[in-house]
Amino acid sequence: MAATEQPKVISSEAIENGLQLRLKVPADLSYFPGHFPAHPVLPGVVQIRWVEDLAREFDLISGTFLRIEKLKFMRIISRDYEVTLDLTVPKENTLQFQYSSEHGIHGSGKIIFQ
Repeated sequence: MAATEQPKVISSEAIENGLQLRLKVPADLSYFPGHFPAHPVLPGVVQIRWVEDLAREFDLISGTFLRIEKLKFMRIISRDYEVTLDLTVPKENTLQFQYSSEHGIHGSGKIIFQ
């Protein structure tokens, strides 16, 4: 799979069953132009890819992406946002995530691996 442009990891902290990451969304990501011209939005598919990539980088999960469940996007993530990403492993082969910031919860879901 092609390399994905990543957010800047500002900090990481262990939480129950996982990790909390503080991320800076770079303004110059190639995903912003054209998605939407008047108000750039980080695409949901990129957010999901970041979840998987970061969970693998920090050794929270392994295996093959099987499916995603309970996916919700509540607020946009735009250029230069600082967001918190909570990654938890409540049981084997399951990764829960939630993006949040001072604006509230941006998105959440659960990824099942095999």
